[in-house]
Amino acid sequence: MKRLLMKRRSSGLFLSTHPNDTFRELQEPAIRICLLIAALSLVLLGCGSRATDPSQFADDIFVGGTVYTADEQRRVVSALAVQSGRIAYVGDDAGARKLIGEQTRVHAMKGAMILPGLHDMHIHALAIVPSDGCDIDSEPMTLEEIADFVAACIEEQALPQGEWLSVMQWSFSNGNQPDEALRNMRQALDRGAPNNPVMLWG
Repeated sequence: MKRLLMKRRSSGLFLSTHPNDTFRELQEPAIRICLLIAALSLVLLGCGSRATDPSQFADDIFVGGTVYTADEQRRVVSALAVQSGRIAYVGDDAGARKLIGEQTRVHAMKGAMILPGLHDMHIHALAIVPSDGCDIDSEPMTLEEIADFVAACIEEQALPQGEWLSVMQWSFSNGNQPDEALRNMRQALDRGAPNNPVMLWG
């Protein structure tokens, strides 16, 4: 069977079917050029497939802020990326921007902070605005002190018998120590306000 070979002439490359021609007659520069073209084609094909793969990119990135990671090193970084509802990256802005795709939402934090965990952002308005009524102000008191405080409030307000007394900012987690005479809160309130019902707000 005749071999189809590539040979070089002064005018360029040509095909030869001569039986005495061998592959050794192929010039090395031509082989190198062909291999280089093939390699470049594979590289470009691979890059193209990665560039169109949406799984390589984040859904949201947050840059230009302060991100407390709460990791073992307690790192504080400037950017965060989220992919499929999970944190995919924490680090600097440059690293986060590498994850930007066509569908990525970019959020400029402008110095704002991101903290991990669940945060209860409610406020206690009664602790901010001074009260004109009966206000313990979260000070820990014994049961005896609470009884005396309640009695003083009723006297100061000239509260009629049977009227409710509201006591604001009672500290339910501190104080409230009993003694021999007052063993529980019910006894303390009965002594301080024998003729009035009392509501403790804590």
